Amino acid sequence: MNDIKPTTSVPVPAYYIDNRDDEISLVDLFLVLYRRKWVVLGTLLLCAALAVPAALLSPVKTTYTTTLKIGGEPRLESNASAATKFRESYIPLTQDAVKDDATLAGLSMEARAPDSSDLVILETETELPQADPVKQLHNMAAQRFIAEHQAQLDQARLAIENQIERLRLTLENLNNSSYLTTLREDVAALRQQFLESDTLSDNRKLDLKDELRFLQTKLIEEEQAATARTIEIQTRINELRYQLETLPKTALVSLALETDRQRTSPLMIIALGIILGGMLGVFAAFMVEFLAKVKAEDQKRRTEAAPT
Repeated sequence: MNDIKPTTSVPVPAYYIDNRDDEISLVDLFLVLYRRKWVVLGTLLLCAALAVPAALLSPVKTTYTTTLKIGGEPRLESNASAATKFRESYIPLTQDAVKDDATLAGLSMEARAPDSSDLVILETETELPQADPVKQLHNMAAQRFIAEHQAQLDQARLAIENQIERLRLTLENLNNSSYLTTLREDVAALRQQFLESDTLSDNRKLDLKDELRFLQTKLIEEEQAATARTIEIQTRINELRYQLETLPKTALVSLALETDRQRTSPLMIIALGIILGGMLGVFAAFMVEFLAKVKAEDQKRRTEAAPT
């Protein structure tokens, strides 16, 4: 019989290929961890041992706060806007001014604005109690802010004083109205004529009486209008004077008040050390296993390559 030999190779379907060597078995993974359990345990214990002194020696942090209240009626600006000014202007300028002072230059400062309030809070966190230097630093930044607001309050106060002066002059002119003075004189003169009208005709007397009645009615109306206007102006003057006297200023509510002294929880540090140690232990176990296999494969190849 003639043997038929194929001239070309026939591709084998992918599902006929044995890929079991490429599969990762969870059992194999656990066997690796079991074989290298001392690597895992040793790494975990090492990290836990390092975490204990780190937890015990973690520094105690002290937080100082300074609170400012924004003045003005209505408020000169929102507390969010003021906090932004502190972060972008007042704090950098203050830190630049103390850069040659070793104590103050090492302190940081942050500004925040509590919701729905007219307060701005400055905060500094230190590892050692430094109340006096922090107080000095906060006060320097706060005084820049207060000085700017004081200038705005001075302008507002001047505007109110000008309003009061204008109203006072209006009230003075109203009380010394030449129109009312002339009208009163005309009424007095006409009344005198009417009282001396015995020699006048009856028609002339009636005309004088009607004219006098008209001027008296006019005078009463004008005086009532002047009185109402006077009351309105005086009321407005009193309101402005009260606003001037009670105009709130931007001021320090508290300065460098120590609010909190705390350290990171030692239990949290130790727990993180144990978790990190376990993760590093698993990684180290697989790395040791991998290196062991590389070494065994290398020895196998050397043995096969050695002459018999």
